[in-house]
Amino acid sequence: MADKKNRSVEDKQKELEELLEISLEQIRSYYAKPEEMKEFADFMSKIHNNSTTNLSLIKDQFDGAIAVASYGEWKKHGFHLIRVKKV
Repeated sequence: MADKKNRSVEDKQKELEELLEISLEQIRSYYAKPEEMKEFADFMSKIHNNSTTNLSLIKDQFDGAIAVASYGEWKKHGFHLIRVKKV
């Protein structure tokens, strides 16, 4: 995969579409199964101020997440982050 800065508009659009499809599939499954909806609602109650789409992507990447912050927020609180390359 090319460096994120050097990706084409088409590559970025494709990645966005893939992420949205993953998110929509998860959201559909929450509505299809009441127990999954409750589990997702519990997850949503732990992480505030994020859209349903972002929350489903967060849950997909790390089901045990209890806090999420932007790069700027982490930096403001004195944390130093490094970018991890996707494999």
